[in-house]
Amino acid sequence: MSIQPTFDLQCHSVHSDGSLQPAEVVKRAAAAGVEVLALSDHDGVGGVIEAIEAGARLGVHIVPAVEITAVDEIHDDIHLLGYLINHTDPVLIERLEGAKEERPALRPRKHRAPPRNGPRDNRECHS
Repeated sequence: MSIQPTFDLQCHSVHSDGSLQPAEVVKRAAAAGVEVLALSDHDGVGGVIEAIEAGARLGVHIVPAVEITAVDEIHDDIHLLGYLINHTDPVLIERLEGAKEERPALRPRKHRAPPRNGPRDNRECHS
């Protein structure tokens, strides 16, 4: 019987609507026993390298990811998650930045929940 890794595939940092630096998100996830973590900030990949570096130090496998905001006239906005992306691709980075500039009303809103004892408690990560 194989044991499945503990994972969290939707976390945010200060590069999106989280309140922690990427390394701190990884540190708290590691302390909570997470083995695989996707940093999936909204419409940007600016924190992925820092998360990967922290993951290497802390024994957490980081999945490069992004949560892309798409606008739909009926549903307001839709969030699409992309995993195992090439977070250094200049075309991807340019398009994500361009999308942010075109949709200023959709720029990330900071969560109002106060930080507590770990990524899940302060809404950095989703279950």
